[in-house]
Amino acid sequence: MSQWTHVLGVIRYDYMAQNIWTSETNGRPKCYNPNEKIKLLKKLYKKDIPSGSEGPLQVHIHNSNRGPAVTITGDLRDFGKDEVLNIKYWLNSIDKEIKKYNEDKEFDDFLEIRDAIISCNVEYSDTVLFVYKDDSFKMEK
Repeated sequence: MSQWTHVLGVIRYDYMAQNIWTSETNGRPKCYNPNEKIKLLKKLYKKDIPSGSEGPLQVHIHNSNRGPAVTITGDLRDFGKDEVLNIKYWLNSIDKEIKKYNEDKEFDDFLEIRDAIISCNVEYSDTVLFVYKDDSFKMEK
């Protein structure tokens, strides 16, 4: 019998340059470039994406008025509770890459997670929640 895991998640990023006004440029900071941030996120979220026997998670990335937002959905077949931790590892590896990307940026050019929650409804088991707190994705108990 197949085991399915149904995934629904939202990750909201803060992009400081999108949220501040500067008198030097009479508007957005010089570094303001949301398209660059969206392109980076699309590249990172495609890498090593968790997959069931019938296909991977689906990731959609768009820009909101405060910064990028990522939605993650999927119905992963033959993907049980043991595999669910791979979703957390995948998300933390993306976060690590973003932190590395931020190293040579000015504060207002940073891209940082503001809020995130990912629900993994594992059939025949408990629902697993991952939240972003204390600088990484963690399993909520």
